[in-house]
Amino acid sequence: MSMVSNTRKMVTMEAKYLFASVALIFIVTAAVLNPAQGPMIELFDYWEHAASINELSNNIFYPQNPLLHSEDANTLRYTPYILLAALLKKIFHLELFATITLLSIASAIVFLIGVYLWSTEYFRDRHVALYVLITLLFFWGQPFNYSNEYSLRFFSYTLFYPSIITFNLSFFGLYWALKFVRYGAVRHFVFYGLIAIFIFVSHPLTGSFFMLCVLIMMITEGSNRLKNIGLYSASLAVIAVVLLVWPYHSFIASVIKSTTTDWYYPFRNYLYRFENIYKMGPALLGLPVILSFLINKKYFFITMGILVCAFIYVTTYFMNIRLGERYLFFCYIFSSSCCRPSPSSTKYVFISSRLGCPNSFLY
Repeated sequence: MSMVSNTRKMVTMEAKYLFASVALIFIVTAAVLNPAQGPMIELFDYWEHAASINELSNNIFYPQNPLLHSEDANTLRYTPYILLAALLKKIFHLELFATITLLSIASAIVFLIGVYLWSTEYFRDRHVALYVLITLLFFWGQPFNYSNEYSLRFFSYTLFYPSIITFNLSFFGLYWALKFVRYGAVRHFVFYGLIAIFIFVSHPLTGSFFMLCVLIMMITEGSNRLKNIGLYSASLAVIAVVLLVWPYHSFIASVIKSTTTDWYYPFRNYLYRFENIYKMGPALLGLPVILSFLINKKYFFITMGILVCAFIYVTTYFMNIRLGERYLFFCYIFSSSCCRPSPSSTKYVFISSRLGCPNSFLY
């Protein structure tokens, strides 16, 4: 009787996640189609990404700078993702806005499926996926309006951005990496490897976060850790080769220029202001939860992940390394994922820093 009851509860939670996903897709679609709320809004980096897709779709082999009339000018925006978007536009003869709309909706679907796959696999429980989804999208304080922010409001603007596309795809990559670490199937490692190449070459900053998460997973999960770390190192080598042979621009030069020059110094300091404490709001309450995990030796992936991301966030400030400030948002992912099953198989503890209290019991 108890097994039947648990099965019904599991089906109910899956149905709730499906319902929430469909509702979110409708919301995202409506926002995307609204020029005042969707990706066509004149704020943020829309024009640069859109211009890159447009130029590359018109000239796949010898594209010019999408914004400047100069024979010698190039752009680091020509990445595998932008190339894929350009091919989509060119092959199906789509308008630029239609291309961006389809990419935005597809990005939302990838996010919803990815969150479900990763959270159910990591926690070994299908109940937590809905809670992780809710906390990731809704439980934010005051908005930052900054790239790599993934609140639902900001999603409608940035779903087709390389930073968000790769972030959403990261959940798929983490899912396949975790499956490989736990079960050892070669196909899982291949899937992870392909996703890793696409993510890192398309957006190196998000790629650095993704590869860092995979490394932590290789260290904290599974039994054959030495072998897993060796294979992880091999995947890094393959990514390095792809970066070196990428035809459109030099990734190494681009990364150096992006992280060492003062091209956006005032904007960078925005994420280091003291006011970000109240913008984080209830996320601060996740700190004692993370500490309890650490003390009780549970969920090392989450505890190590937030500690390492926080270390990078602080260290890059003092070392004056650009783009490290966005690791503030990556810290949020771990505090949003603090969901764990209770000792009872029928009760679940929902621990999330974003709810404003460290423990809320759901029956």
